[in-house]
Amino acid sequence: MQDDLDRTRAWLLNDSRPALKRVAHLLCELHARLEVVGLAGPNGCELSLTQADVADAAAISHNHANRILQALFSEGFISLWRQKLIIADVQRLREFARFDLLPNHNKWSEDESEYFLGD
Repeated sequence: MQDDLDRTRAWLLNDSRPALKRVAHLLCELHARLEVVGLAGPNGCELSLTQADVADAAAISHNHANRILQALFSEGFISLWRQKLIIADVQRLREFARFDLLPNHNKWSEDESEYFLGD
């Protein structure tokens, strides 16, 4: 229960951050959750999200999502290729996004991951 509250609080705080950091936080969260269930490696994961999906999740326009992803790419944080997210330096991206793994992040259930991934 406390973990759920902590995650909710993190997302509420994330909403007040600049879009660049919100999208970076989203990518960190997706990577962390996929890594826990064995669907991500240490520096990347398959990611079949569209720019429209990223825009909706970060509450920004589709055009702005494109600019944000390009900025993250040009700053050397990420690269996207054939629906694969590659994070050059996970710790650097987490620090930039102010993303903190919750103490029990490795206890996320498979059901939570399925819900989060939309399966």
